[in-house]
Amino acid sequence: QALQLARRLRPDNADALFMLGRIAYAKGDPDAAVQHLQTVIRLQPSLPFPYALLGRAHAKAGREADAAAAIEQGLALHPHDAELQYLQGHARLQHGDAAGAVRSYQAALRLEPGLADARVQLGRALLQAGEHEQARVALTDALGHRPESADSAHQLGAALHDLGALDGAATAYRMALALDARHAPTLDRLGALTQALGD
Repeated sequence: QALQLARRLRPDNADALFMLGRIAYAKGDPDAAVQHLQTVIRLQPSLPFPYALLGRAHAKAGREADAAAAIEQGLALHPHDAELQYLQGHARLQHGDAAGAVRSYQAALRLEPGLADARVQLGRALLQAGEHEQARVALTDALGHRPESADSAHQLGAALHDLGALDGAATAYRMALALDARHAPTLDRLGALTQALGD
């Protein structure tokens, strides 16, 4: 209510509009979030943070092309923003550009080495690009940064599986299931691997 009042008193209050956009996004209303964030960008186009949230809101509403456009617009102004580089990687991966996604995730990690999700996504992109050994290295690194992540362990297992290191893959899959017993992709791949090994 205080934010709505601030907006009525000052309709050009970019800070209030951005907060309203964040609230709308968190409440599952991406269209309202987009409306607020587009106004923020129109008022203050030099701010970096509205572009990332605008991209996320478009993606949440299923508008991948609009999400990619928002991210590209933000990166044109703020090429050293790690979150925008990360989101560009996600957009590229969604569109089948694994090599481009690898470049974006690497750029994000150069800017912000502690961005754990980017490490997992880099490994995933390398897998899709067919760079299985590089994917193994990246995912081992990701698991070291996020040992509690079932997804990291699963992706490491997938990389090892594709490299033919079946025992290592089985160990990684079991680690993933120890973290999340219902992790469906791991259950599927471990089942197939167990059959192949004759266990």
